[in-house]
Amino acid sequence: MLVAIAFYIAASIGLIYVEQRLALLGNDDAVIDWLNDHVYTPALRTFALVAFILLAYPDLYGLTDAPSLATVLRDGRADLLLTTLFFISLLLPLVTVVDRIPGAILALQGILGCAMLASWVGDALDRGDINIWVGWPIIAQIIAILLAGLALGRLASWLYAPRLRQRYAGPVREAARLAAEIPAILVYSFAVGQQFLT
Repeated sequence: MLVAIAFYIAASIGLIYVEQRLALLGNDDAVIDWLNDHVYTPALRTFALVAFILLAYPDLYGLTDAPSLATVLRDGRADLLLTTLFFISLLLPLVTVVDRIPGAILALQGILGCAMLASWVGDALDRGDINIWVGWPIIAQIIAILLAGLALGRLASWLYAPRLRQRYAGPVREAARLAAEIPAILVYSFAVGQQFLT
């Protein structure tokens, strides 16, 4: 699990640089700028997220003994996972409330990815009783984590002097996003994983 988290943090930090470079390329071209914001950046983040989920399996669900990824992802399921999460990344920004909370879009993508993977693990284990709905208390925890990430991002932006904001805006947003995203995904995945232990 720690390797997956370390990879995801490193990939997310690396994506700050890539996103800044893409933004420079699109400065004078509205089409390239739109593609950067709505296609390239979501695609890169989705790849990193899927890699995190797959690297974290089976620890993601609190399991020590689980079917191999090759078994779970048979019949083109890896492609389905990546494609579904990519399209979700295109649709969720249209929901204004979700788009304003740092980490919400990728957290929701990650939760959906964990739900898909959990259902396939259930199939591989011949467990038809696995429910991807974890209940309102868990959903409330996830919302609280995402709102805490929003508050953290705003507080960090407020603490920086105005002349430093432009330079540190990307890293501050990224830190707030990561602070909310990973815990929100793990709260969900561990809640689903409890069903495999009964």
